[in-house]
Amino acid sequence: MSVGVATERPVELSFAAAASRAGTRRRVEQVFGARICPACFQCRGQLEVRGRLEGDFSQRCACDRNPTAECWEAFPAGPRFDFNSYLELCYCCGIETVRSGSRWSAFYCRECMDRVRAFNRRCGGWVIPIGRHSAMHGELLRGNEAMIEEHATHFLRRLRSLFAAIEQLEHWARARIEQNLLVLGFPAGQEIDLAEYLARAEHSLLDKELAFERLCHHFSSGPLGVDA
Repeated sequence: MSVGVATERPVELSFAAAASRAGTRRRVEQVFGARICPACFQCRGQLEVRGRLEGDFSQRCACDRNPTAECWEAFPAGPRFDFNSYLELCYCCGIETVRSGSRWSAFYCRECMDRVRAFNRRCGGWVIPIGRHSAMHGELLRGNEAMIEEHATHFLRRLRSLFAAIEQLEHWARARIEQNLLVLGFPAGQEIDLAEYLARAEHSLLDKELAFERLCHHFSSGPLGVDA
């Protein structure tokens, strides 16, 4: 374990555990050492994890990653992770952490995810991406469809649209976090302790519903700035 890290305030990650007679149980992991990068506004750091998983993990942000590296880089080696990320901030509100590292990981906290799913249902299909894998959006090429040029072409076109939307969402999420940092009074250009950021956000006027409304506006009107 890392020496001295445990004296810091931890970030707590809550996730669903196996169901019991009383219903779905929630488990909590504590993560020490997480920071917010002052350039790309992603989470990074030498993480010490306590809970269901125990160990030290080196999470890199976009600034630290090799741009030519394989996107599904294992972290750490093993079946639990597809790429180098243990936790992220919600891509909508930016004030709650979510588990990451899997191609099936969701982009949002539960509250924001409920809103995004409802919005997509009202639109009759995905407009705002909910995760990295195309199957999470119903974008699949089944069986013999891959042998039919028309179906394959349509699938590739939809896939390109999805990847472009995910890239747009990632840019928006980073801008959201940057704006949150300013609202919460953090100095620009400095690495921020993630636990301190979350603590300030919890007692602030930052609002998840308002963040969702701005996210919807962003996707309905193209790339825009993010207002507080």
